[in-house]
Amino acid sequence: MAKDKEIRNRIKTVKNIAKVTKTMQMISASRMKKSIKLWQESFPYSQEIGALVAKIGGLESFANPLTKFPKEVKKVGVIVVTPTKGFVGSLVARELGEMYRGMQEIKLKYPASEVSLVSIHKLGVKLASSLGIKNDLHFAKEIVKPSPTNMSAIYKAVKDRFVSGQYDLVYLCYTKFESATRQGVVFEPLLPINFLVDTKKQITNAENTVMEPNQTELLNYLLNEYFEKQIIGAILSSNASEHSARMISMKNATDNALEMSHNLTLKYNKSRQAQITQQVVEISSGGIL
Repeated sequence: MAKDKEIRNRIKTVKNIAKVTKTMQMISASRMKKSIKLWQESFPYSQEIGALVAKIGGLESFANPLTKFPKEVKKVGVIVVTPTKGFVGSLVARELGEMYRGMQEIKLKYPASEVSLVSIHKLGVKLASSLGIKNDLHFAKEIVKPSPTNMSAIYKAVKDRFVSGQYDLVYLCYTKFESATRQGVVFEPLLPINFLVDTKKQITNAENTVMEPNQTELLNYLLNEYFEKQIIGAILSSNASEHSARMISMKNATDNALEMSHNLTLKYNKSRQAQITQQVVEISSGGIL
């Protein structure tokens, strides 16, 4: 009887866990839809800015602090956008692996360089500690909807460090949303912006295009917009990836809990059936005697 009571308690506990994970799954699904919508709305604008910069950026004499290539690379900054919370399956581990791979490539290309992080969201400090590298700046507060208010400090910190020479190169690492069941990890260069290379792939003849006030001022504005929108896109993509990964993780947890509950119920029923059978046998035997 004591054993049956223990099984009943376990069934009750597992069912309660299934209710919690199911609720978390539904919350994550709702947040994922909102995050995907924000990311999809921002993506075309960011893409068009990049194409526009490449189209009108054919000025060999053009100079902007965000396009200045260093003579020697000594310090490299990596902006890493992490999940805000746990329960995201292998997402954090895969981002950690991609960061390690990217840093190894940097070390091979620039052996004398020193890499440090600018982390966005809560788990950035943990990644820096796991990689054994310095975390220069940490923006722990969750950014659900990027705006000038909650993004200006990040823009300023990264730009100031690059323009002042504290960073010779800046990379961006984040989880890329691909679908509700699939998330990739991206490790890509951010600064300096190499639009002159991209220009060869785009339409470079802007002679017949009217630009006001002039091409240089327009490029200065667009480069700054491009830089900011790349970071915003990384955050929105990372948010969508996080919620989709958590939704899948919680769905798996719910399915496992329900399966365990089913198995425990079968075990309990078999135990009760054995007890009843035994009691019937004992009563029958007593009646015969």
